[in-house]
This record gives sequence, C-alpha cells and structure tokens, in this order.
Amino acid sequence: MMGAAVSALVLAGAAGCDDGSYLAPGETTTSTTSSTGGAGGAGGEGGAGGAGEGGGVVEPPGPPALTVVNGVNDREAIRLCFVPYPGDGVGVLPWPSGAAGLAFGKGVVIGADEGVVTPGVDVQVHVVAGDLGATVGRDCAEILALAGEDQAVVQVAALPVVPGAVFEAERSLVLVPAGCLGGAGQTDPAEVLACGSAYTEDNPTVSLVAAPMSRLTRPDRVSFQVVHASVAMPKVDVRLASGPADLSGFLLAPGLTFGAAEPFPPTTTLTVTDLDTTAQIRTHTPGQTSNATSSVPLSEVRDRSGLGPEVLDNGGAAVLVAVGAAPGLPDGPFWHALNYVLIRADP
Repeated sequence: MMGAAVSALVLAGAAGCDDGSYLAPGETTTSTTSSTGGAGGAGGEGGAGGAGEGGGVVEPPGPPALTVVNGVNDREAIRLCFVPYPGDGVGVLPWPSGAAGLAFGKGVVIGADEGVVTPGVDVQVHVVAGDLGATVGRDCAEILALAGEDQAVVQVAALPVVPGAVFEAERSLVLVPAGCLGGAGQTDPAEVLACGSAYTEDNPTVSLVAAPMSRLTRPDRVSFQVVHASVAMPKVDVRLASGPADLSGFLLAPGLTFGAAEPFPPTTTLTVTDLDTTAQIRTHTPGQTSNATSSVPLSEVRDRSGLGPEVLDNGGAAVLVAVGAAPGLPDGPFWHALNYVLIRADP
C-alpha cells in the first residue's frame, strides 16, 4: 500500500524516433514531484480538507486502473502507440482504435481487457498527430516509418519509457501527454504562454505526466484532487469558488506545480450542496486569495466530461486535470486556453 507521500513522474520527451532520446528504465533524468497533504493551513483553507495531515494515512489497495487524458495543446486530437520497450512497434496497434483519435481535453479509461499495456512490461509511449486518417490500418512500426518520410502527413513524438511496474501497482493512474509538438510555421508572439518557456517551432515541449490518483473517500463529502498537466502554467493555488460573488473560494490544491497531483490525502471538506451550478475553478498566485488569474465554470467541465452526476456527489472521488495554456491566455491560432478535465479517481 502507498503511504502518505504520492509521487508523480514528469517525463520529458523529444520529437522524432531517435532511440538516443529515450529515457530507458533506471536512467536518472526522470524528475519526481512529491505530493503531500496538509499544506493548506486551517480555517477552511486546508489542502487536506479534513482528511488529516497526511501522517499515517495510507492509500487503500485496489486493482490497477489506467486513465489517459489528452493535454497536447497544439493539436486537436492524437493517437498513442504503447510500444513494449525495447521494441519496434511491429504488430502493436495505435490507441484509440478509431481515426478520430482522442480529442484535446478528453479523458478515457483503458480497460485491462483491451490489452493496450501489459502489467510488468516497460512501455515506450509515442504521441501520433496530424492526418490521423492516414494511420488507419497501420501498426505502430508503420506509423513511425510514415512519420519519417519527406513531406510526412503525420508527426510522432517519442516520450520516455514508463517502467512496467507502474502498470501493475495497486493504484489508479492517469497518464497525460502534455505540452506542444510544434512544427514549421507554428509560431506566435504568445507561444511560450501556450506551450511553455522552452518552446519554439523547432523545439517541442511535449511531455508525459504519470500521476497516481487517490481512492480515499468519505461518504458524506466529495473527494477532490487536482493534477497539473499544463507545461505553460506556473506554480498556482487552485481554488473552487461558489460563484462570481465568492472572491476567495475554497483552497483545493495549494502550490500546485507541473506534474503534481495534490493534495494527498484528497480534500474532503466540500459536500455536493457546495457545488452550485455557478461554481468556478480558479487559479491564483500562491498565497493570494483574490485577483484570480483564471476562472472556468465547474458546470462546463462536468458537462464536457460526459460523466454522470455521481462523480460530484457525496462519496465520489473526483480529479481535475489542468491542461492547456497559461492562466489568462485565450484560445489562439494553434493552442487551447487553460481548461480542466474531470475524471474519476477510481474508474
């Protein structure tokens, strides 16, 4: 069972298929972000939200579960190749199976019976974008070859290897390909606010966030965690306001940094009656309770998720995944504004 500390892996990738860019198991360039509860203080500000201060709290074991969220900010949809490592992708089919791919800002659960990943087997994740129709009927080896052609109609970004142990652990995991793939002509004066400070059209910022989600709940409360998967967003406090007149709101996740899943234990202070139709998810400069840097209606996030109302009911375990551009930047010529994907912690 997991203890009070919950770790999220941030795996930075590289465009193209050069094996030298891969992060093989055991290499030390993977960064680890620790997520701990109790950072929010008292008096309604508690990041742990009544679930304790983290000490002595353990995550209950459960069957391995995998949810994938598309946070690649400069494409409308992607497919993914989960290629066993080492391997060339021969016979490996891209996911999802349809040509439409996985739209930006959508989350989908991958069932264990789908055979997309094999517990205990290291996996090289490749993001596939562009003309997804051209990938239909091809396995991942053929798609990688297609991306290497002159005037290629698809683009591929090779992300680091995810250790096989991640997929067999008794926890619920969310994988979020994030950042921007770039490409010729994909430039704008506001590009770093959309894709991260290191971005240029020739320097993609595509990364992979792998974050465990907590199944801890209370029958009389709604459990919340927030995952930071926006390469362009700085460290923020995430608050939930009851409506436009609520200037400060309730602190959901204090000091949230890229790759982190906060808080642990989840905040369990709010009830379903606190989640009015006018509720807003806001970002703030850490430590500030006013002057929000962004605001997104919770009702829009819930409706877009396609999930039933029970995910935000008492006893439910909800996770908000932040994807898109930096707070305050609207949709642009090739990017999406900051938004949230609502998923179940225990699908």
